[in-house]
Amino acid sequence: MKSLAIVGGGLTGLTVAFRRACAGDRVTLFEASSRLGGQLWTTREDGWIVELGAEGFVARSEVVPRLAHDLGMTAPDAPGERDRGVPWSMLLSQHATTSYRFEGGVLRALAPGEAAEALRFQVAPSDKGAGIRTFVGGMQTLADALAASLGERVDVRLGHEIRTLERDGARVRLDGEAFDAVVLATSSAAAARLVAPLFDAPELSELAQAETLSSVTVSLGYEAAQIAHPLDGTGFVVGEPFEGFRACTFTSSKFDHRAPDGYTSLRAFFRPTAEELASDTPWAERAARVLAQVLPIEGAPQRTWVSRWPNALPVFGPEHRDTVARIEATLGPWAIHLAGSAFHGSGIDAAVRSAEALAARLD
Repeated sequence: MKSLAIVGGGLTGLTVAFRRACAGDRVTLFEASSRLGGQLWTTREDGWIVELGAEGFVARSEVVPRLAHDLGMTAPDAPGERDRGVPWSMLLSQHATTSYRFEGGVLRALAPGEAAEALRFQVAPSDKGAGIRTFVGGMQTLADALAASLGERVDVRLGHEIRTLERDGARVRLDGEAFDAVVLATSSAAAARLVAPLFDAPELSELAQAETLSSVTVSLGYEAAQIAHPLDGTGFVVGEPFEGFRACTFTSSKFDHRAPDGYTSLRAFFRPTAEELASDTPWAERAARVLAQVLPIEGAPQRTWVSRWPNALPVFGPEHRDTVARIEATLGPWAIHLAGSAFHGSGIDAAVRSAEALAARLD
């Protein structure tokens, strides 16, 4: 049995904690914020299920359904038919498949995969156009199941931002506390800051300055009668973005149970400037305004939910992957490991694959 510290309580950190606790390690999980789950963040109120973070995972993913199965996730009144061990009623596939492009004042249907290309989704070519899946109760369902699985086996410390990381012989100290091994399931910048005192290399500067994108999303709830459009698709991308507006998901057309009867849910995606993120930009009002320029909407939304994600989306390329590999080659012998989407690929599926691979190597 070894002592393992995990820095970061998002999907990756939770998955490593679950696997290693099951293997018998003494696990301590540090999370700087007041909640677990990272970008798996769902709000449920008055019949609305609204994603504040990730909307789903690539439909071809095998690791996410397998993880859900291993967590014992089930849905009420689940039928006997199963998908990779997970009841069908626990997982939702998107109903609609057609996506649109708004350009020149009109919506034009796109071929499968074109919307993903337009938005520069960092997924395998085989996943573009294949759609996504989610859970009946929203993506946070997975994070909640992981958190519940830890129970008393894992020492979870919320609101604890790690300040120092030091080597102490064969062990590693976090804020003075010694562990046999450490997993950094953080952003690139946070990991670079923590390991910088250990060695001096140009890779650390590259990691600290790794490109990321910020995002603001606004979910809007309307009475169905307010929108004179069939919303018969997954949503649309904006050919020439304006006011930072890049895309919209027809959420309640895409997945069941996302809005109360008689209502419709839309989600607008923005790429904000640094100045906009730092200010009190009225995102809900902006979202309602730009959507009304694309869709025939009458009146104001009944409900709105805004989520801001500064520097949350890593941008991957060969250079970044090479940087990560060289840093891992240095840190590995010191029992310090990197895991998660900041290092090994963007998206929910990549985060879980990274966590599972590392958890297996720690045996």
